[in-house]
Amino acid sequence: MAKNTHLEVADSARAGEPDRYLAALLADEPVRRGLIAVAAYGSEIAHISMAVREPMMGEIRLQWWRERLEARDMAGSEILQEVGWAQTEFNLSLPLLLAVTEARAFDLYSDPMPDEAAFVGYLDKASSGLFSLGLAITAPTAPAELAIHAGRAYGAARLLSDLPRRLALGRDPLPRTWLSSTAIDTAGDVSSALAARQASIERVIAGIDRDITVARRLAQGMTREERVPLLPLATISPYLAAIRKLAHAHQGAADIVPLGRILRIARAHWFGPHWFRV
Repeated sequence: MAKNTHLEVADSARAGEPDRYLAALLADEPVRRGLIAVAAYGSEIAHISMAVREPMMGEIRLQWWRERLEARDMAGSEILQEVGWAQTEFNLSLPLLLAVTEARAFDLYSDPMPDEAAFVGYLDKASSGLFSLGLAITAPTAPAELAIHAGRAYGAARLLSDLPRRLALGRDPLPRTWLSSTAIDTAGDVSSALAARQASIERVIAGIDRDITVARRLAQGMTREERVPLLPLATISPYLAAIRKLAHAHQGAADIVPLGRILRIARAHWFGPHWFRV
């Protein structure tokens, strides 16, 4: 990897997928390079909804990624080149890569999530897909259920942490069927909207608890190297603590302290999946 390319890809991974980036640093080459490529890809695709004002512009950018991946034409983007390298090196699944772009199309629009099935389907593509790609690099024989449950738990936690920004943009990611009895003006006060949604938030957290329990069980017996893509699960607990603090303190952001992020990922790396918990 050329130095400038390395910096651009690493910067994107660190900015949008800091947990995956930090976890990747604990792996040896070439696994580290592959995991950073996956993290940068997830970061770039997720960033599209924040970088455009008109949904059609976002659709065009997502389509550009899809067409390049399908044609194996990696010119024009250092991140795409690294993804192409990882595809060849680790036999990464094209359908999984494309599923990430398909899921992120939802983020471009103000249409609410229609129901729980759509909510879970979004997590399976946007988040579980990235876990599947990571495990394809370190543990290609891992059960598919591991990536599914890990992705649902981590993806839901990150989604809740991003809820204030989404609501401020008029984009509600919680299932409409859960909120049908509550009228909320998403253009109004975000903290009030979060408080009104507390029952739904707690329902999501209960699902996170179930999924991370399954993921923790399935990860038992894996080697330290194989578990590297799962290390972001160690940050779920502080994410949820920040989310609950946000709801009660009427703040406008839910994130975790950088040092705490690093320490949790490092502890999970050295001491095992019992650090994957709510």
